[in-house]
Amino acid sequence: MNAHEIALTLQKGLKALQNQEYQSAIEALEMVCRRVPQQESPEFLKAQMALVRAYRAIGRFDQSREICEYLTRNPNPEVQNWAKTMMLMLLKQENGAEGEADEDVLSTNLKAGRAENNRVKVALPRVADSLPFIFGVGLLVPLLTTSVLFTPLGWWLAQGQWQKLLAISLGLGIVVNFLALFYSVPIIDLINRRIYGTQWVNLGAVQKYSPEAGELMLRVARAKTFSIPKLGIIPDNRPVMFTYGVQQNNSRIVLSQGIFRYLSAEEIATLLGHELAHIVRRDCALLTCMSGWGQVFYWLYCELQMARTSQPAIAKILITPLVWICLAMFRINQGSNRYFARTREYYADHFSVNYTGNPNALTRALVKMTRALVKRERQAEKPALFLEGMRNFANYDAYTAAACERGERFDPKMVGNLLLWDWGSPWRGIITWCSSHPLLGKRLQVLSHYAEQLDLDTEYNLVLSRRQISLEEAKKRALSFYLEVFIWLLPLWFALGLGWWTQQENPVLKLHLHQAILVGLGAGILIRTTWQSLGQRKVAAPTVVSVLSDPNLSPIWGTQINWQGKFRLVQASVWRAPKLYFHDRTGVIPVRYPFWTRLLPPFRSPQIRLEAIALGSVKVSGMVVRGLSPQLQLATIANEEGQMLIGYPLFLAWAGGLLLVLLGILLPG
Repeated sequence: MNAHEIALTLQKGLKALQNQEYQSAIEALEMVCRRVPQQESPEFLKAQMALVRAYRAIGRFDQSREICEYLTRNPNPEVQNWAKTMMLMLLKQENGAEGEADEDVLSTNLKAGRAENNRVKVALPRVADSLPFIFGVGLLVPLLTTSVLFTPLGWWLAQGQWQKLLAISLGLGIVVNFLALFYSVPIIDLINRRIYGTQWVNLGAVQKYSPEAGELMLRVARAKTFSIPKLGIIPDNRPVMFTYGVQQNNSRIVLSQGIFRYLSAEEIATLLGHELAHIVRRDCALLTCMSGWGQVFYWLYCELQMARTSQPAIAKILITPLVWICLAMFRINQGSNRYFARTREYYADHFSVNYTGNPNALTRALVKMTRALVKRERQAEKPALFLEGMRNFANYDAYTAAACERGERFDPKMVGNLLLWDWGSPWRGIITWCSSHPLLGKRLQVLSHYAEQLDLDTEYNLVLSRRQISLEEAKKRALSFYLEVFIWLLPLWFALGLGWWTQQENPVLKLHLHQAILVGLGAGILIRTTWQSLGQRKVAAPTVVSVLSDPNLSPIWGTQINWQGKFRLVQASVWRAPKLYFHDRTGVIPVRYPFWTRLLPPFRSPQIRLEAIALGSVKVSGMVVRGLSPQLQLATIANEEGQMLIGYPLFLAWAGGLLLVLLGILLPG
């Protein structure tokens, strides 16, 4: 192997290490070490140091330590110091893996460190599409969505001519989104002032809590030659931070009071660096523009909701359809921007780490915010409308932060366990598409990779937690995933099969095509529901946190539970409707209670029923399903006095299946 081939192999190994393809990296780097003629050459040292990182990442501590011991004898003092530092980190990490770490090692008071310099350079792993591609999708998808919404108007104006229809619909879509360059920022400013209660402040209000954040903002603004963004504070203790604006010199960064309450100075700085990245890369300009008409509808929705509370009954009935139309239009706009909003987060995290040298502080900030949100949401006195209105703009998705562990003392070891689903479930890819942000586990995995590149400890021992996902278990979960999807699509298979069968010569069932499709759909739903009721997984550990740590949770098949704990009814949820939480001594989980039970005797709403029997300790049974966050679907609730409330979570599925079968049989051919 000549020098050129050695250099190419080394580059291949380093690239694989960057992309967390550790086995491929080890093979290439070991080949370099075997073929390099001089062990004092820069290529050999680079390969050895990279091997230490690769072995460490997959838990082969002995081999990492062996290389470090060799490098401590290197005549270069910088190599010696690096090897000695790595040996200390390996010893600490190995003790943690064996469960022999002291309590101080796992205490939240002992944080993983940061790089010596604020300005570093780490490589972004292959976790996101390229920036030009996501900008193209971020521009095209909302534009097409707007054009589709204008199709009815275009059809009326074009009088059935397809060329005119396409031209009018596309032209109106372009005009509306182009005008958003001028009206999107004023409308979001109006929403911040009237709906969120945002108070505009100067840089000193942030520097008071985090001098590093103020210094970072000044440094980035000077380096990228734009004005310091306008700063706003929302008087709410639910932590959130977001950025919007069309021009770099006229951008806004808004944060809630909860950021100052729950985060340290360096954690605030890393979040601010994340938001500055959106301004520097101009993705917040595109998102602001493409979200403009959606924000108009959200403003109308909020204003109509507030007006409806003070109106008589007849006016409420008239206003209600307008409220739901505005909400639907906002949701359509929000969904069309979801891919762009989600993918840009990886680049913002990368920018923040490069400008602060502190991936571990950003990791802590994201974990603390999601945990604090659950706590504050359960104690809220008014709805946090900004969590929904600025969902695509915020630095995390509040919908994925609805459940967490519970305890007086925060246990860092539990963080990795609660993220096992994000790392190991085959459903995570589908669920990610429903979220405005990457799943928290995926983001923290990338941040821990940055810490490894900087030769730092990883916060919360996330590297060790990821190793709990074994290859054998991953294969079993993949097989279970395909089986679940097949069974979930049973109504489709039955409808297609029965429809095809009735079109053959002399079929046994004399049904027309539309009748066969309805009967097939209904029969498939009934069989699927039967499978759901009989095939629920039974959980061994009887606590909330044991289910939250289960990577086998499914959005389709529930995990059957029987728990004892308490309910908490929150009147100030986002949608101005009561939200129900259940908690035991270990964890908190949101509850989904069937709204249609008001139609069953004794014809009272679920809220009134729950308030009547669920004041103290209760026993609950039901099933836990996993969407953006885990949810408990109630089947029965029993209090200490023997009163019981039954929820029938599969009732609608049974009723819907039977109704479709009857319609298929009774409808005329």
